[in-house]
Amino acid sequence: MIALIDYENVNSNGLKGVENISSKDKLIIFYKENSTITMSAHKKLESTKAEKEYICVKKSTKNALDFQLVAYL
Repeated sequence: MIALIDYENVNSNGLKGVENISSKDKLIIFYKENSTITMSAHKKLESTKAEKEYICVKKSTKNALDFQLVAYL
């Protein structure tokens, strides 16, 4: 499974259950430069066995992150 996560919209709530995914899975997390992540969310992400990729969207225009996610898809 590959999960594309729009961190701008879901924040830490979008990571619920992430500890249950396997090493065969991949998380691709799209975030803005000025996004913040709680330490508990960071620890939860780092404890998962899944491959992780973080994509920083530098443009801060409206829907820039959405466009990047869709283009990646």
